[in-house]
Amino acid sequence: MLDPALLKLYMCTDRILARGRSLLRIVEDAAAGGVTMVQLREKGINTGEFFAVAQELRDMTRRRGIPLIINDRLDIALAVRADGVHLGQDDLPLKEARRIAGGEFIIGVSAHNPEEALAAERDVRIPVISIGGIGPDNAAEVIRAGASGVAVISAILARDDVREAAAFLRRILD
Repeated sequence: MLDPALLKLYMCTDRILARGRSLLRIVEDAAAGGVTMVQLREKGINTGEFFAVAQELRDMTRRRGIPLIINDRLDIALAVRADGVHLGQDDLPLKEARRIAGGEFIIGVSAHNPEEALAAERDVRIPVISIGGIGPDNAAEVIRAGASGVAVISAILARDDVREAAAFLRRILD
């Protein structure tokens, strides 16, 4: 069973917002600032490179006790022994991913409307993580509205001091 505290501050990676900075260093700094979960999002790179980055992040997140979620790619997630995968509506169906990965593997599903959310809930009981436009000004409000946690990208990655950005959000959420 996933500790709900691990869902509090969920950071998704983005190479563009990283602005050439080391992804590993950014994740290390964000973790030091209080990020509780990391999703590796790698669009537009080949499978070999994705695997290498995922493996490097897996080693670092495991040392820090932070779950690593791989975006879209169940094969990569299983190959690096990540903690889970996040599936979009056009990815492998949730039921098939669960059959392949097993019961203890974390599987997140994007839902953009009530119908998609209800379908995901029907297939597996899930907490709600809010994403999209979340930052210091509205993160606490999202939690008060019932979300288990917030997922952020630019609120941390777009900042020069990633560690302080994560720490500031964590203080707000705590």
